Amino acid sequence: MNEKKFEQLFRAARAEPAPAPAQDFEARVMRTVHRQLAGQEASMLEQLSAMLPRLAAGAAVVIALCLATDLCLSSFVQPDLSAGLNQLAEQWLFAAK
Repeated sequence: MNEKKFEQLFRAARAEPAPAPAQDFEARVMRTVHRQLAGQEASMLEQLSAMLPRLAAGAAVVIALCLATDLCLSSFVQPDLSAGLNQLAEQWLFAAK
């Protein structure tokens, strides 16, 4: 084909309206994507990255509980951890006799 025919074809293509996608095009694409994702097995790294935010939140809760317990014990029971251990050791020693 020569240049003139190419130019004529391109001009005609530019003049045509763009084809409209089907109305359920988005739904079909999403179903296909979900179907493909369901068929694939997740790697260990993907599973770990999915669980990491939950693990971090759980660790933060455990740390907060430990801090709250320490504050409560230090203000209500024993002012010092070593004093509490000494008292516990004395009770254990006298209980054994």
